[in-house]
Amino acid sequence: TYAEDIRDVALMRGQIVRLSQVCGDWLARKGLRARTVTLKVRYADFTTVTRSQSVPGGVGDTSAIARHAHALLD
Repeated sequence: TYAEDIRDVALMRGQIVRLSQVCGDWLARKGLRARTVTLKVRYADFTTVTRSQSVPGGVGDTSAIARHAHALLD
């Protein structure tokens, strides 16, 4: 239903924030930047959708990673 879909998207957005923090922290520890942000979503029926976006100049901070991943989710 529509309400379930909205809740699922909210959960995915929360996971994006959490995983962006993990990735951003790792990149910062290594002194690196990521060239591409990739989002992979696997649904309950095991359908998998992957989207990626190359970022000119790369990204390294959590908020930029999350912003690009949220755009991919949209």
